[in-house]
Amino acid sequence: MLKHSFSSYCFVLLCTFLLACAGGNSQTEGSEHTEEQAAPSAENIALQESIKRGEAIYNGVGLCVTCHMADGKGQEGLFPPLANSDYLMGDRKRAILQVLNGAVGEMVVNGVTYNGAMPGMGATLSDEQVADVLNYVMNSWGNENEDMIKPEEVAALRE
Repeated sequence: MLKHSFSSYCFVLLCTFLLACAGGNSQTEGSEHTEEQAAPSAENIALQESIKRGEAIYNGVGLCVTCHMADGKGQEGLFPPLANSDYLMGDRKRAILQVLNGAVGEMVVNGVTYNGAMPGMGATLSDEQVADVLNYVMNSWGNENEDMIKPEEVAALRE
């Protein structure tokens, strides 16, 4: 009988140990992490899709990559960088208007003065394409912008 009690005791001890190690529910009471938070939001998915489309536009023949380079660093003194760009990230409306209408004249980007011309792409790119390419550059090379630029925002400035 003692032998049976000992094996029962070991079994109960083993089960208790396994349950303690498994942890049951991995969330502790009061934990703010939920499965809903772990899943990407519809807005985040839309932004990621826009960024992918924008990358293809950026790298298109005769478009952004020609002057600003594949790494977004531009060419110092000639074409300003988009990588870690204080100018790009400093004014969202200006960025949209500059892609649409181009720019001529002096601008200071990351402390370096550039004095050149950027052609406007408003006649070439749709509102969605402008939004996509801006979402790409504003989320690449050290730039971070989770506030997605939408085609409607571009259309409102195009008018």
